[in-house]
Amino acid sequence: MKLAAFLGLLLFPATAYPQVAAVTPSRTIAVGDTVEVVAGAQYAAGAAHRFLFGSGWRRLWTARVRVPVLDLRRTGGGLRPLARGGGFQTSSLELASADGREFRFRSVDKNPSQALPSRYRWPGVVGAVRDQTSALHPAGTLVAASLAGAAGVPHLLPHLVVMPDDPALGPFRAEFAGMLGVLEERPVPGADGTADGFGFRKVMDTDSLLATLGTRESGRIDAREYVAARLLDLYLNDWDRHAGNWLWGTRDPEPPRTWLAIPKDRDQAFASYDGVMLAVARLFAPKLVPFTDDYRLPGLTVNAKALDARIARGLPRAVWDSIASAMAGRLSDGAIERALRQMPEPYYRLSRDELTARLRARRARLPAAAHAWATMLAGAD
Repeated sequence: MKLAAFLGLLLFPATAYPQVAAVTPSRTIAVGDTVEVVAGAQYAAGAAHRFLFGSGWRRLWTARVRVPVLDLRRTGGGLRPLARGGGFQTSSLELASADGREFRFRSVDKNPSQALPSRYRWPGVVGAVRDQTSALHPAGTLVAASLAGAAGVPHLLPHLVVMPDDPALGPFRAEFAGMLGVLEERPVPGADGTADGFGFRKVMDTDSLLATLGTRESGRIDAREYVAARLLDLYLNDWDRHAGNWLWGTRDPEPPRTWLAIPKDRDQAFASYDGVMLAVARLFAPKLVPFTDDYRLPGLTVNAKALDARIARGLPRAVWDSIASAMAGRLSDGAIERALRQMPEPYYRLSRDELTARLRARRARLPAAAHAWATMLAGAD
């Protein structure tokens, strides 16, 4: 790094990564009437159960909220279901619109017990694991997207909707009709290399990018932008950053191209695994982190360990410190409040105070957490 650039990072933290890295699409979806739903009445629990298995966000899962119904026929000129998506926990549906946009509908309710090995599929174990969906914030992805925009981190565009009972769903109607979920628009650049509504000219998944990284066509990953995205993950308490939970986009019209990290699938944003049994489970699965004022770095970083080492390990410590300071400045009280307002009113009312207090405390601790994480990563094998 040239001396002038190094001094610039130290003296002017906001230059650590671009002032505006994220582009929010202006296109919207079409919705019809609103319906009243309860995201997960089955997660109601008494005091003894909460003591053992945690309170998490149960008060939100059992609250009644009004949510708009997605209009399949008017969104993007008409949405056509393509295929059921993969994943161990989430019911998802891939859709394409007549105007060339791509979407994925993902259920708010999850079933993490599906990931259990067959030898552990005892009724009591399955029920206990299934119950831990209550640790997730049912509208966390909406808040996370708004905070990402404030922080300058690329993000997808989520909408909390109910899937209609519409014949247009075809063979997927029985499973998805009436389901509460998040509809996410994905970046889809034009075939001629023109930029899409997200500002990207090309988009790849992690495996495709890493397979060609270093060639003239692929170019390089912007390590500073990646660290910014990862620090936002930490801030959101989102540990689920495995390779499949990233897209990579470039705004360069010609090679060699620079690729920016695009986090997706924010199911674990603000997740809070508490309770006596979860404290025990955390001894074996550190990623089951509670949502507190502090950063539990071993658990928050374990799923992205390989990517972090490959992309971020070589950055000077001063760059980490500078990015963290800049991000903390962008995550203002106003940005936090605007993000929380993205939730339906009952969720806002029931979780605003806790989220505000936690996010302000974590913002103050972000530079120290970044420094500690950089030290930890530098010493990793």
